Amino acid sequence: MADQKESLRKITHTLAMKNEEISNFICTIKQSLDNLEANSNRVQEDLESEFTSLHLVLNEMKENMLTRIKQERASRTYELQSQLTACSKALRVQRSCWSWPTRRCAPLRRTDSLRRPKTLRIV
Repeated sequence: MADQKESLRKITHTLAMKNEEISNFICTIKQSLDNLEANSNRVQEDLESEFTSLHLVLNEMKENMLTRIKQERASRTYELQSQLTACSKALRVQRSCWSWPTRRCAPLRRTDSLRRPKTLRIV
């Protein structure tokens, strides 16, 4: 009987020790789970913050690029309009310059044709 009591005491002691180990393991898992949730939330908030910052920077870059494109377009449009105006003026001047000799030479051509002999003589 004493052996049975000793065996029962050893079993009870072993069960109590295993119960303590399991309780400690459960506490460790709970702590790990709490840490995981806290770290996950922190990382998620950091990620949200980082993407918000990146979004703001990208929007600012987009606005700057759009403004630059509009300014460049306006500058080039002005430059091309200036060139078009200058070319148009030059064309008008050229036409008026061309019409002057044409008007002056037209009467000469008529009188020249009257003075020319009708037949050519080869000597």
